Amino acid sequence: MVRTLTRRGFVAGAAALFCVISVAGINSAAAVAQDDPKEPKGKQIFKTRDGLALSGYDVVAYFTDNKAVKGSTRFRHEWGSAVWLFSSARNLQTFKRDPGRYMPEYGGYGAFGITRGAVEDSDPNMFQLIDNKLYLHSNGERKTMFDSNLERNIQFGNINWERIRNVINR
Repeated sequence: MVRTLTRRGFVAGAAALFCVISVAGINSAAAVAQDDPKEPKGKQIFKTRDGLALSGYDVVAYFTDNKAVKGSTRFRHEWGSAVWLFSSARNLQTFKRDPGRYMPEYGGYGAFGITRGAVEDSDPNMFQLIDNKLYLHSNGERKTMFDSNLERNIQFGNINWERIRNVINR
């Protein structure tokens, strides 16, 4: 027996198909949501050839001591495809509780370069904290250039980083 498809039957079928696709999309989104969005992947973190984030400096110390402090291999933690070193067990535990809070802006790459759409290495000793966020710079001249129009540079840096971080991971 052959049936002809009526308009009402077509609409009902299309609606059912839409629901199935929507549910599948929600389930896919839920699977993606399980990943930690704060955890950077691949090359999104500036690291040395041996995988040390921030050239082995203690990222927590920038916030607690307001200075660059070399980390120790005794206090080591892998996160976001990098190895993070800390100067103390306390800083290591602090980082483990909320690593995203200590993640440097633009993955630790030179901030001024990112504002211009370029990826630059950074010097862990050239840093600044702005609104409780860590920015690293490649050298003193680039830091001065970043400071020359801070608001605008942060705005451009944020926009450019969204594009750059996807490109460098390919």
